[in-house]
Amino acid sequence: MTNKVFFTGAGFSKSINSTYPLLYDLTQRVTIKFEKDILGEYYRKNIAKKMQDNLEYLLTYLSTDLPWKDEKTKAMNKALYVEITENIQKVFRELEIDIATQTNFSEYNSLTKYIIDKNVQTITLNYDLMFEKLMQAYIPKYNNVRYFYNSIILNLNERYNPGKESAKEFGPHIIFRDWTNETHNQTDEKEYKPKDYPKILKLHGSINWLYDPISPSNPIYCLDNLEDESNNNYGLTPYIIPPVLDKNGFYNNNILRGIWQQAHEFIKNADEIYIIGFSFPPTDLSLKYLFQSALREKHDTKIYVINYDSKNDTQTTYESIFESSQLACNLDGNSWKYLGVDGFQKFIKEIINK
Repeated sequence: MTNKVFFTGAGFSKSINSTYPLLYDLTQRVTIKFEKDILGEYYRKNIAKKMQDNLEYLLTYLSTDLPWKDEKTKAMNKALYVEITENIQKVFRELEIDIATQTNFSEYNSLTKYIIDKNVQTITLNYDLMFEKLMQAYIPKYNNVRYFYNSIILNLNERYNPGKESAKEFGPHIIFRDWTNETHNQTDEKEYKPKDYPKILKLHGSINWLYDPISPSNPIYCLDNLEDESNNNYGLTPYIIPPVLDKNGFYNNNILRGIWQQAHEFIKNADEIYIIGFSFPPTDLSLKYLFQSALREKHDTKIYVINYDSKNDTQTTYESIFESSQLACNLDGNSWKYLGVDGFQKFIKEIINK
């Protein structure tokens, strides 16, 4: 069987529902509100206007320990960073609740079926729950979002009521559940076990993930229902990683490191990679290095680029990262097949529904 990987950015969700924000849109939506005047005054006087207009550069600056920053500046930058990160989560949570009733997820059942039948490994940078909703639309009883993730992401309920019969302890705090004996029936005759469902590796966290950052060994929890829990984090911190240049501080968590290592293996073993809605922004060097490291010996891996943007700089970016032999399948004469406003629908028609 051909090993396939889907690697998706914000453009994937926006292709299914245009309301989802790209990075530029997100910058406009994240309204910075400060409870204390001193924080707002500091932001207005000490953060360059060019940074305020670009969320990537702003968060990179605030989170980076630059040599000219004194201790007061570092403390204020950290406070601003936390405030903005929490606002990002709020924007996406409100968006998810609204869009849940506006999107016909079953319209993309063919895509979900393709992922399941072809055992496609899915890696995403998105904070949103688009993949989760697509899966739930196809398999209605697939309602525990914990099934979607790497086996070491826990449902928040397990923080208070860890499974007694099937729990295994791997440390003082982390509990892993064994789901292999649980089954869910699809609406048709086919029966699935959770262990057979395709997993989603979320490299930048998720709006429904929470954790305690005190120790790198602490677990990451997920919420089933944002509508019920949107105003209560139970004393935990949202686990979302913004598109910043230096992610070292975020990679301290052992669970996330494991997810990235698994993503590296998926890419390394892939025969075909479909990169959907991602353009390798200059502040996200870790993604560039991830692909180049994993594919350093795989010169014949076929890489398909599906992107709303049809500008030449998209091609230039990809050609600077990948070998021409890896991108050769993307060529149709002198043009790339799946770039432009109809790129995603063309991909669905020619690849998914073929």
